[in-house]
Amino acid sequence: ATTNVTAVSVFPNPASKSETVSVQGEFENEITINVYDLSGSLVLTQTKTAVDHSTQLNLSDLNIKSGMYIIKVVNAEKTLVGKLIIQ
Repeated sequence: ATTNVTAVSVFPNPASKSETVSVQGEFENEITINVYDLSGSLVLTQTKTAVDHSTQLNLSDLNIKSGMYIIKVVNAEKTLVGKLIIQ
């Protein structure tokens, strides 16, 4: 199977460490959100149910530092990639 890689929209972006961000893209149903730092280390993984191509990610649950992160949203069909900046 080929992997379709398309973009994920995250907002607000940049976000503060205590915000809930909206993650939107071409996905539905059960998805896994993986957040990586720029060294490639996985800092968060959450399984969610997407509704209308959107889900929420609560950053206050994370012990996360300021900086840039890569978000990968994975479901049965595809992988979507976006960037998140934490202030």
